[in-house]
Amino acid sequence: MKRHLLLAMLLLFSITLLSTDYIYATTPNQQNSDIIANTNIVGEITVDVQQDVKSTANIQQTTVGTLNDVQAVSNTVTSQKATKNAVKTVSSSVTSKDSSKNSVKIQSASEAAGDVNNNKAAGTQTTVKSTTVKYTLSDIKDAASRVKIFIESKKKLPKYVQMGTRQITMPQFLQLLTAGLTQVNKGSTGSIALKSVETSLKPTQNLKSGTIKKSEYLVMAGRITSFINSNGKTPNFASSSLGKIQYESLVYMYSRIMKYQSVNKDLPNYATMQPWQKSADTPVTPVTPIPAELQKYLLPTNHCQSTDSRIIALASSITQGSSSAKDRATKLFNWVRDNIGYSFYYDTNYGAVGTLNSRTANCVDTSHLLVALSRASGIPARYVHGVCKFSSGTWYGHVWAQLYVDGTWYNADAISYRNSLGVINNWNTASYTLKGIYAALPF
Repeated sequence: MKRHLLLAMLLLFSITLLSTDYIYATTPNQQNSDIIANTNIVGEITVDVQQDVKSTANIQQTTVGTLNDVQAVSNTVTSQKATKNAVKTVSSSVTSKDSSKNSVKIQSASEAAGDVNNNKAAGTQTTVKSTTVKYTLSDIKDAASRVKIFIESKKKLPKYVQMGTRQITMPQFLQLLTAGLTQVNKGSTGSIALKSVETSLKPTQNLKSGTIKKSEYLVMAGRITSFINSNGKTPNFASSSLGKIQYESLVYMYSRIMKYQSVNKDLPNYATMQPWQKSADTPVTPVTPIPAELQKYLLPTNHCQSTDSRIIALASSITQGSSSAKDRATKLFNWVRDNIGYSFYYDTNYGAVGTLNSRTANCVDTSHLLVALSRASGIPARYVHGVCKFSSGTWYGHVWAQLYVDGTWYNADAISYRNSLGVINNWNTASYTLKGIYAALPF
């Protein structure tokens, strides 16, 4: 009796060990058997197994032994009794020689967190989905308008621009701008894919004020796009006819161009440029892209040497820290009025550079200098010739300048301390004879 009791206890102990350590899976010859499951339910894992059997079970983690084991689990899932406890496996490592007999061992989460390629179940495939984010040209134009407004009000680049649900960094936005501009020029309406773009480490700028023609800024856009696609970052600068343009200035220039195209349904013939201030991240705000019919008022002439290095340097110095085009125009006018004396003679004698050297001039040469400084600063400027009645009561042939700021022409007669930008007090503006308006003065 004692012997029989001892054997019974040993048998019960063995069964307890087996039910604790292993979940037995059926073999192909045991398709109608039950699965014994004793799992700690912590999460849901879904992985396809052999024969396209699809099932989901809440398990901690499982490791499959041999191919027969997977086949056994697959076949067992078809059993009505086993459906409740059917599991999908996520690894195919054999835990030991002893476990090769159709056993599935429970793994802890830490044990299962190994190499993905080594933990795939036999007969399964791992699919990694990548999502490409794209933006339409309308999206880019809308964002360009907001970036332009931010820069002109805050005097610095924003950290990002919101496009849909994403915050687009300025390096990424430059890529969208240049790629989008190329699309616009080609007449294509395709969307632009967003890329991961880093900021250039050493932005460099050596830029003189002036204009960049449409053909040039389009070529630059293509080069910038190619550089970003190849290097994953913005260039330190873009070379242009005005010098090296750093990334901040490029973002602003192309934002203005996109905004102009959005409003006018055409690309501007020119883009005016001013250097980004070196002392801070504040741009000297260029004027809005100028209409095609006014572009001639930005070009140099024989007596208006607006591309001369001395004129450019002086214009940049005078307008340093200006907050708007009107502010720049006012500073330029005041400087010429306050620093150039008056001498009486007829027609042109010195031109802009000569007047800067002599520091004295008649109305014609004074206007040459003011027009040259304005054009060097990206402000359209022209000459007006008339016969005017001065405060003395005498009528003289006279020349003065006009500066174009924010859609308005302002009179600029710098020969008298009594005058200011837009205001003339030394002769009667209500009664004069207009002789002509010129981009290049003929005398």
